[in-house]
Amino acid sequence: MKKILLTIVIFLILLTPIYADEIGSNSEGYVRSESNNYGVSKNIKVNSNNMSDIMKTPYVDSSKKIYDFANILTSEEETELKSLIDNFIKTTGLDFVFVSVDMYYYNDDENEKYAQDFYDYNDFGLSNDKNGGIVLYRNAYSSNPYYASVYTGEAQLYCNENCSDYILDEIYDNFHSNSYKNGITQFIHLFNTYYNKGYDADKYYIDENGSLAEKKSLNFIPSIISGALATIFGMLGLVKKNKMVRKASNANDYLVKSSIEYINKSDKLVSTITTHHRISSDSGSGGSHSGFGSSGVGHISGGRHG
Repeated sequence: MKKILLTIVIFLILLTPIYADEIGSNSEGYVRSESNNYGVSKNIKVNSNNMSDIMKTPYVDSSKKIYDFANILTSEEETELKSLIDNFIKTTGLDFVFVSVDMYYYNDDENEKYAQDFYDYNDFGLSNDKNGGIVLYRNAYSSNPYYASVYTGEAQLYCNENCSDYILDEIYDNFHSNSYKNGITQFIHLFNTYYNKGYDADKYYIDENGSLAEKKSLNFIPSIISGALATIFGMLGLVKKNKMVRKASNANDYLVKSSIEYINKSDKLVSTITTHHRISSDSGSGGSHSGFGSSGVGHISGGRHG
């Protein structure tokens, strides 16, 4: 019996570090507890619905910004990228996080959920109320590598679903060829081009749930009034004009007989053609989309295979 128990203990000891690597656990000794709001931002409400996801999410030092659990970057590359990221944060006021894992997954959504939870359940987002920032995520799982991006808070104002898809497509070659330093650098530069264009503050905002929303305009009221007045005056003009025209006594008076030609016509259904297009799983998932993470916070997220 003792030999069996000893064998089980040794097996568990050997298994533990493998599992830790898969879920991206850190070795820095951070512990989630009620006293530190379980390590998440104060803007995130901790409850029974998300507690399980919080406790499964690696707890990290939010100042580091690069969490290379899959060891796909060299120390020199991390140093260069950290400098680039720090400058990005200083310039934009948005947070930026890169995280890599080497993790088996059943479906694409698991990757985006990991990236969302990693951002939401650590203290990212600087000091603003909307936790504005970006996660660039890489799952280096050899059989089916995947990468994704998640935009949170104010970052969604500068990069919508179309922007997200464009950037993901542009960095594909670098990520597919494992040129991660170049891919991350390219991502930041591409986002900066959208950031520098700004956004329409009179039209868009981030609502209380952290989602991108469109402001309701009151300009439609003057438009309705002016349209109604134009219609009324137009009708009055037509009425006045019609009073000067002789009324027709029968239907033939409306017709110019020499201009009428009668044609026998029948409609026949010749054929129907239905075209089906298949989206290859080699190039991407379903595209970027807006949605809520398990935290209840709104995100724009999307990903690609490769």
